[in-house]
Amino acid sequence: MENLSGEKNEAEMTFRRTNSSSIFHFNSPRKTLCTSPLNGGIREGITTLMNINCQGDGSYEVVMKEDDYGEELARQVREEGENPETTVAMSTAAWIELSAEAEETYEDLTVRAVVSGGIEHNAVSPGDPTWYMEKNGQYIPAPDGREDCQKRIGGTSVRSMSREEQAEKAGKKEQGEQAGEEDQAEQEEKAGKEGQKEKAEADGKDPGFIGTINIILMVNQRMTDAAMLRALVLCSEAKAAAVQELLLGSCYSHEIATGSGTDGTIIAAPMESEYLLTTASGHVKLGELIGKTVKKALKEALVKQSSACPARQFQILQRVRRFGLNVGSFWNFYEKNRELFQKAGVCFSGAEDLVTRLQAVNQSSTGVIVTSLYVHLMDQYRWGLVMYPEVIREGKRLLQQNLYCGNGKFLCDVFPEAVLNPEEGKKFNFVTQYMYFLMLYMWVLTGANLH
Repeated sequence: MENLSGEKNEAEMTFRRTNSSSIFHFNSPRKTLCTSPLNGGIREGITTLMNINCQGDGSYEVVMKEDDYGEELARQVREEGENPETTVAMSTAAWIELSAEAEETYEDLTVRAVVSGGIEHNAVSPGDPTWYMEKNGQYIPAPDGREDCQKRIGGTSVRSMSREEQAEKAGKKEQGEQAGEEDQAEQEEKAGKEGQKEKAEADGKDPGFIGTINIILMVNQRMTDAAMLRALVLCSEAKAAAVQELLLGSCYSHEIATGSGTDGTIIAAPMESEYLLTTASGHVKLGELIGKTVKKALKEALVKQSSACPARQFQILQRVRRFGLNVGSFWNFYEKNRELFQKAGVCFSGAEDLVTRLQAVNQSSTGVIVTSLYVHLMDQYRWGLVMYPEVIREGKRLLQQNLYCGNGKFLCDVFPEAVLNPEEGKKFNFVTQYMYFLMLYMWVLTGANLH
């Protein structure tokens, strides 16, 4: 098959790209499974697959012209000269021209995946807190969900918000948590959520505005309904694996993400072919080819759209981002514990000095690897695999004995016992413990007189 570089004509399919859409038109009808409301579910007699960019000016401010998402997709399909009755379509805020594709063949079975991928600002993990409860197509803000509600579902607006409503929303101050006894895990969860909000504000965007991983999967042999449903499961598993292999974090919890909150999938197979596929499990070639093509295409799409690749992820700040930690977090921690750091001989001249030093060690191989191991301890505690005292004890040992400071010395060889185990450290949780020792490390590694 040809790649997606322009308009292509093939024996079975025509591909064209417009300013806002990728369009696959088949010469013979297809059986499809689609997760969008336009001809969603399993259908037969479909001739066109579309992936539509739902905004064109870069503002990510999308206003529907129709009453609901399905009608909006149908309107967009008609504008592209296609028939909504025989078309399945999805929408996304990711750039269509940055889509990627992959194809795998085994004997006479061919699987092709075409993926557009955005995840940077609405990455999710299953079970993350949500904004809305849907009833009969109406989206009602969930009182126990996220306060700063996203108003876009499926890549388009679900309601219009007036200027007055926007002003009222913007003027509301975040309500403080009720005072009371909180265990360490609760305190860290609260700090993480605040950090995620700061991260979104720093980006200048609502974290839900940008995203959506859309997968179009084309198989060249007939499939049963069960095989299509199993293929959808495989697509989701492959997508989650690709995202997790990049250690991309959820925007709404401490978890590693599995996708975005608005992902969609189209699976297409011919209605007539040499033979019939009855399963797409991970134990048959169809499942294997689906896994390979989706993972490969998605990773390439994420590089194009978000620069999400192993090289970018090899940074301390990327590894701790899902915990709400950024350069501002480290400066705030230093200011609150300035006296403690001064006892250790660590004295930053200002926020700019700290940021410069942190950036200098941000891609230190030792720093990244030790941070990754420490973060995994935090994950295992959250998953119930290790106990909290073990995380604190072994996490401290990991940082002190493995952060290499040069000249054959580690952190534990550079600082005295009073600095390595200060009285104030008894109050550290596993996040603040990490910040404390990492700041000692970056002070030593960058030298006392960096400037």
